[in-house]
This record gives sequence, C-alpha cells and structure tokens, in this order.
Amino acid sequence: MTNWGPTYRDALVEMFRRVGLELDYDQCIKWAKENGDDWYWKRTWSETEEKDFIEWMVRLMKKQHKGFTDQYYRLLVTYFMLSYGWKTM
Repeated sequence: MTNWGPTYRDALVEMFRRVGLELDYDQCIKWAKENGDDWYWKRTWSETEEKDFIEWMVRLMKKQHKGFTDQYYRLLVTYFMLSYGWKTM
C-alpha cells in the first residue's frame, strides 16, 4: 500500500497558503487544533480557487505516486476535500 502521508502534508500546507496562512505542516496542525473541530470552516475560498487547488493536488499526486488512474487520484482528492477543504463561497 502506498504511503500518502507526505502528499497529504504538502497538500495541507498548500491549502493553508492559498487562504493567506503561510505555515509549515506543524504550524498548520497547531492552528487547526487552536481553532476547534470545525477549523476548516474558519477560512473560505471561491469555487474557482477550490477547483484550482484540486487540479494542483491531482498533479502533485501524479508526480509523487505513479501508476494509478486519473479517476483514482481524483477520488482521493475528493475524500481529502470532504475531510479538510475550506468552506466554499
């Protein structure tokens, strides 16, 4: 089984950066803990920004984990977004 951990770490840092939070991974985790269980509702981005991030993350996954189908990468990104994505306005 592939270890997706580093990819998800990179994605979380990028996701935070895109809403103005220039933090490393440990700082992202600290920020999330300090902002409660609904931390992902504390920032917003547009639907266009979210779609751009999704495309960025799919490219990241393809680069870091070869051999899967586009559909599989997109499914993993969808799960990531459902779990951690910012509120879309």
